[in-house]
Amino acid sequence: MEAKYRGVRIAQIKDWLNVVLFLVVALIGISCRTQVVQAADISSNITGISGQDARYNGQPIDPTEVAKWDQSTSYELSYHFTIKPGTQVKAGDTATVSLPTGTKFQDDQDFDLPSPDGTIVAHFSATTGASSGQLTFTNYFTTHNNNMTGSINLFVNGEVSGGGKGNDSYILKNGFPWSGQWSDGKTYPKDANQRYQYVEWDVKINPNNKSLSNVVVTDNLQNTGSQELMPDTLTLQWDDGHYTPVPIRDYSLIFSPASGTPTSFTLNWKGTLNKAVNLLYLAKVTDSAYRTTGSATTLNNEAKITGNDAGWWGDHRQGCHGGCIRQIGRQW
Repeated sequence: MEAKYRGVRIAQIKDWLNVVLFLVVALIGISCRTQVVQAADISSNITGISGQDARYNGQPIDPTEVAKWDQSTSYELSYHFTIKPGTQVKAGDTATVSLPTGTKFQDDQDFDLPSPDGTIVAHFSATTGASSGQLTFTNYFTTHNNNMTGSINLFVNGEVSGGGKGNDSYILKNGFPWSGQWSDGKTYPKDANQRYQYVEWDVKINPNNKSLSNVVVTDNLQNTGSQELMPDTLTLQWDDGHYTPVPIRDYSLIFSPASGTPTSFTLNWKGTLNKAVNLLYLAKVTDSAYRTTGSATTLNNEAKITGNDAGWWGDHRQGCHGGCIRQIGRQW
């Protein structure tokens, strides 16, 4: 009888333990759920991130001037943002940074914003062609919340085709900031302040696959006090989607001046060019104000093509009687 009673008590104790354990687990679950914090869009609590807040060369944006900005030039915009006092900035919170009307990102943006002590404050990202980007904050301002401010520099392009210079189916060009591994296998990184140290210049020759002869392409770097041509990075690739190198036997290349740091080069094509070619190279940003403080800088280059278009008669048959040659001379 005693053994049976003790067995009942043990069973009851086990039942109570199960209930207690269930309650403990349930409470733990509730506690965990109450601690989950959702990231929020805090754009409305931040000033200085709209397109109207952008600065160019330290001055407010002039819409009439921006309307003249071209697609082939990189323009550096600066923003200085302030988060309203009392705002709780949590890791994962986001804010939208808008570009001025008439500007866009030429390539994907993906970089960190460091604080003066080197701690990452936020990450910025944007996609090619977009007119806005996103800041994703860390927990930095959770503990550094007395003066929640920051700065960001962005490189953008305008919308005007060709920058007022000739552009048709013979030559195109583009330029944008560069960081990462180049075709030579070397890495060209940003500096310790996460500023770009290099700019990539791209020249597309014969983009419409015309039949061209006596082709000569010259490229003159502009703003040579702010950028320096890096001849060892120059590469030619067929525009075939596979980055196939163009054989050296197909062209000759002369840099000028012959001694010292070159500021221009001339490409002579051997034979007939009937496919599109991409010419790419890097220039090192040497603007002292930009490298020291991150202040705005404008960089450009000038590309020109001359030669003969033997297939031009295909679009202009009248009077050609089987064929005619058009001399071309285009500058971009």
